[in-house]
Amino acid sequence: MDGVIDGYFESEIFRDKPLHCVCHYDYLNENKKIFSHWHEAIEILYFKEGTTRAICNQEKLVCNPGDILFMNSYCFHSLENISS
Repeated sequence: MDGVIDGYFESEIFRDKPLHCVCHYDYLNENKKIFSHWHEAIEILYFKEGTTRAICNQEKLVCNPGDILFMNSYCFHSLENISS
C-alpha cells in the first residue's frame, strides 16, 4: 500500500481540484504518538475509539469517540493516546 509508514497511511485525493483533501487512517497505542506537524490543507479528524490528547498551536484538547476535530491550514498539531 502506498504511503503506509508504521501504521500511518496518508493518501491525497482531489489533488488538482479546488478542494484539496488528504485522507488517512491512524491508530495510537500507549507507545505511539503523532508528532507535531502541519498541512497546507485543512484536516478533519474523526475519533472512533479511545481518548486522545490533541495539541493545536499550543492549545490542548481531549478527544473522545465520536468527536470531530477540524485542523486549520498551517496549524501545528500533534496527537497522543491517553487511554489505558
